[in-house]
Amino acid sequence: MPPSSPLLVATLLLSGVLALSALAKVREPAASADAFVALRLPRLLLRARVPRLLPWGELALALGLLLAPATLRLPLAAAGVLLMGAYAAVIGRALTFSEPVTCHCFGKLAVGTVSRRTLVRNLVLVLIGVLALVDAGRAEGSVIADLGGLGGRGWGWLAMCALTGILTWLILDRGPHNSRPGSPQQAPHRATDHRAADRAADPARDLDAAADADESEAEYARTLIPYGMLEDPQGRLHSMRDLARTRARLLVFLNLNCGSCISLRAELPAFAEANPEVAVHPVYHSGVEVAAIPEGLDWLLDPDGGVSRTFDFFVTPSAILLGTDGLLAGGPVEGADNVLDLLAGVSEELAAVRA
Repeated sequence: MPPSSPLLVATLLLSGVLALSALAKVREPAASADAFVALRLPRLLLRARVPRLLPWGELALALGLLLAPATLRLPLAAAGVLLMGAYAAVIGRALTFSEPVTCHCFGKLAVGTVSRRTLVRNLVLVLIGVLALVDAGRAEGSVIADLGGLGGRGWGWLAMCALTGILTWLILDRGPHNSRPGSPQQAPHRATDHRAADRAADPARDLDAAADADESEAEYARTLIPYGMLEDPQGRLHSMRDLARTRARLLVFLNLNCGSCISLRAELPAFAEANPEVAVHPVYHSGVEVAAIPEGLDWLLDPDGGVSRTFDFFVTPSAILLGTDGLLAGGPVEGADNVLDLLAGVSEELAAVRA
């Protein structure tokens, strides 16, 4: 095979994707374990520590594709095709679940709900793997050796391919998904507004002094609670605004198949007991298996994920605090660490109010 064959790009792409996936998983091992839970993979894999071993296998395969001689490139490329095929099969299976699945397929570099687009991406990776397999079958040396044989024209084509990829990423990248105009996402440095929590503790209190208001608004720009309907266990629909009229409400959006959601759910009863001023509601997608929802808290359902879309929640767990004055009192926040920070902030503010 001539060293300048375009199939060489497929091998480089496959190796690059494997290396990127491996490094992302190594940086966020907990996210990888959560993905195994969310995708309902056999628990035997978790017990065998596969989530921690998988990125090292991906990295070894990526390096092998680049450095292995021609005799080893074919089996390594075949392993790459099988791995990409397995990933595509897992994603295809996840699309059949009744509840949307949040997957950290590339660690936290690509966090989002599994969709048909995710499946298409994985099928494209399978195609790239097949092309890399063809490249390996025709190779006479390692990829590094092939690159060394490229002339100026070959390196020019590779550079243009890289430039095309960068341009595509810049065009399609939408930036932080909560930064669109009108989004209720608030400043990350301030999670709660103590006046809403205080009103929930005692509606007769008046803490709207001008100086206090100016200071609070500078830290956290509150907005109206958006319209959105939630369903209680009896099948009755309630708007978020109606729910917040009598009591401050902490809505924590969870997924039964999310490892970090399961851990966070275990923390909520203690928070609710320590902060009776705030009603705590785990919120699940309406496609959830209701019988599997843990008892102990008044859970709600989000019909077809409408409220989640309102707040641009793309991952679970996520949370929002509704104030009794019709305004958002905290959040929205995404990710287990940020939700825990929100809980700590609410507890701190309420403790100050009690004091």
